[in-house]
Amino acid sequence: MNKKKLVLLDTVFFLVTFLVFIIGIVGVESHSKKDSENNLRTYSDVVLNCYNGKNVDELENIFKENKNTDNRIRVTILSNKNGQVIFDTNKNYDKEENRLEEFREHIDGIPYYKYSLTLDEDVLYLVRSDNDTQDFIRVGLPKATIFELTNNFSIYGSLILIAINIIYFISTYIYFKNSILSIKPEINKIGNVIGEELYNPEEFSIDGVRLTLDKSANLLEEKIKEVEDEKKKYNYILDNINQGFITLDLNYNITMINKYCLNIFDTEYSKIINKNISYLFNATTLVEKLNNLHNNVSYIEKINGRVYGFEINEIVFEEKKVIAILIIDITDSYNSSAMKKEFFANASHELKSPLTTIIGYQELIKTGIINDDKDIKMATESTLKEAIRMKHIVLDMLDLSRIESKEQVKLEAVNIKTLIKNIVKEVNLQCEQKNIRINLKLDNIELIASVDDLNKLFMNLITNAINYNKVGGKIFIELSKNKFIISDTGIGIKEEDIPRMFERFYRVDKARSKENSGTGLGLAIVKHICLNYGYKINVKSIFNKGTTFTIEFN
Repeated sequence: MNKKKLVLLDTVFFLVTFLVFIIGIVGVESHSKKDSENNLRTYSDVVLNCYNGKNVDELENIFKENKNTDNRIRVTILSNKNGQVIFDTNKNYDKEENRLEEFREHIDGIPYYKYSLTLDEDVLYLVRSDNDTQDFIRVGLPKATIFELTNNFSIYGSLILIAINIIYFISTYIYFKNSILSIKPEINKIGNVIGEELYNPEEFSIDGVRLTLDKSANLLEEKIKEVEDEKKKYNYILDNINQGFITLDLNYNITMINKYCLNIFDTEYSKIINKNISYLFNATTLVEKLNNLHNNVSYIEKINGRVYGFEINEIVFEEKKVIAILIIDITDSYNSSAMKKEFFANASHELKSPLTTIIGYQELIKTGIINDDKDIKMATESTLKEAIRMKHIVLDMLDLSRIESKEQVKLEAVNIKTLIKNIVKEVNLQCEQKNIRINLKLDNIELIASVDDLNKLFMNLITNAINYNKVGGKIFIELSKNKFIISDTGIGIKEEDIPRMFERFYRVDKARSKENSGTGLGLAIVKHICLNYGYKINVKSIFNKGTTFTIEFN
């Protein structure tokens, strides 16, 4: 209860008691009036019974001796014939006053008020007629006498009303004060929580307590804001790390989960928080590992085409034992490891074939199995051809390794039109052998890059267009400000082979690749050069009709 409520309650109590007091006065007044009217009727009956034509002296003696009469009541008997006063209990009545008209007017027996000249005050009168003599009998009671009880009720009632309100005010104030004092320990507890002394026990006042509570509310608001700010920072950090993080209670209910995990499991925070881990889609393996959790657990799982490493640990967080799950996307390293294994396997295979040929021919020559000059010359040419092929494979492997490692190279302005023309001149002999015609449409542009990288980029695309073209085919090369396009009329690429054509040692037509001394690394080199310089490369191909490569420059 606050001060305003206390004042309001006291005001309402006072108004209610005052209203009851007023109603009591009205009730007492009404009761006194009715009681007086009944008394007048009773006294008028007594007077009529006593009168019966007796003379005044006898009537006066009767009134003195009759205990039922009230000395506060004035009795007047008036002659019906001449209007003379026959009897009046007050001997000092005004003999000149004409009462006959008054008595006749009120003979109906209904009480009425009239100012008495004799008594010098208002009097309640009742007029009746004697049946035998037809004389008028009037009994009256002073108004002050009628309302004596009302006046007494008003005086003593007022005193009682004041006393009741004083007692009530004091008791409510004491109750209010004790209520305020009772919250002192709670205020001190709040102070201990927020690290502030909020209450001075030597100074007590309602305003002081209000100020204390205001101060505690402000301090709590500041503390809450600090906690919310810390929570925001905490959530911001969790939501922006490139790792998934989940905490569970010992019943496997999710108590914390960051955005990274929500994206992995394709769910929303409101749908999963405080629910069991089993509600997570694609978390079947995780649930199995948790059900068999004894110590820390690590495992790898593929979800939606990505490979993730899971670390499950029991930790103590905010003085509670919880289960923490760390999820790391290892797709790139996993694929890189697989690609390295595949690369070394393919490299070994690619080198093994020419080495076998070289060693085989040399052993035949050494043992004398081949001793004819013509055969020796043929074996030497084959050995040289395979050695050159090995050299190209090793050189392409070294180039690919350098490009992948993003080794620093010298950058300069390179005229692409001139570069492409020089490459076309170099491959002119190959084109003549297959009767292939190259059509050029070149704008004069420059790119900032390594000459060697751009030479390898365009050389590989142009030689591929020659090697995989048909006899008598055509090649169209177009160079504009933002892109390079090369199209051929060759064998094309099957749709299922297009996604893999940039892989190391992957050949669309293995027989033709070996026939043309291809290493299987050309397009892999093209791809990584484009990645390093931010170029976009696209391939469109129709099997047995031709292929188009488009490079969009940064």
